[in-house]
Amino acid sequence: MGRLAAFIFKDRKRKLGQSRSEPPTQMQQMQHSPSRTISSNTTTNNQSPLSTLSTPPASIDWSRSSSHSSQTSPLLSSPLPATAAHADWENLSNDFKSWKAAINELKQVRVEPKMSTPFGPAIIYSDLRLAAADMLFLAAQLHLSRAHPSTPADSSSAIGMCAPANGPLVAEIMRIQEGLWDPANFPQVGAGEDGLLSRGIGVPVDHVVSALCNCAWPILVGGVQVRDEGQRRWIKERLCDIYELSGFATAVSRPM
Repeated sequence: MGRLAAFIFKDRKRKLGQSRSEPPTQMQQMQHSPSRTISSNTTTNNQSPLSTLSTPPASIDWSRSSSHSSQTSPLLSSPLPATAAHADWENLSNDFKSWKAAINELKQVRVEPKMSTPFGPAIIYSDLRLAAADMLFLAAQLHLSRAHPSTPADSSSAIGMCAPANGPLVAEIMRIQEGLWDPANFPQVGAGEDGLLSRGIGVPVDHVVSALCNCAWPILVGGVQVRDEGQRRWIKERLCDIYELSGFATAVSRPM
């Protein structure tokens, strides 16, 4: 994660510097290019988000990214070369594949059709800690794909550009999160026992609250690209559930 954050910071300087060096006529054409409507379908696209970013679509609205070119900053004095940026990104991508392979060797999951979401049925992990770790990995992978050297420097433009390819990752985060609410993780308590009921199913066993807190950030990272109103409402409700159970402010720290 530290390497990814360092790469994003360095390559954003390169992208901003590249925008500044473009001829005015080309920038004007980019500013007047038509916006693309991002699909809200997050369950049917099976193409890998890391294999579709070699060339940005021509119809992307780059105006929001190029608008930053008028800002001057000493950080733009030595941008990362494009060839080095692609090499660094590929190295990170390969390391992410190794990371995912390690997770896959450990995880044991089942799909629970009775726990449905707008993104598909819940995925229930036998180990809650691994479920939380997998969601953190998926959130990091979203950041990696959005930080590809071919994407805009402006984060919101990059999110929109990568949204169709990243849909399956977002859906997986939401389905894993729903699996944490498995009734088996919330045993019922007697009337004389202390503890708050959550969603009417009982009090959480050990690690459940921690796992739910850990998934708040991945939900936000994935949720920013969701445009379907029903899916957005479901995300907000789950974040509020996490906050009511744990008091973890990140779950309600900013509106979607």
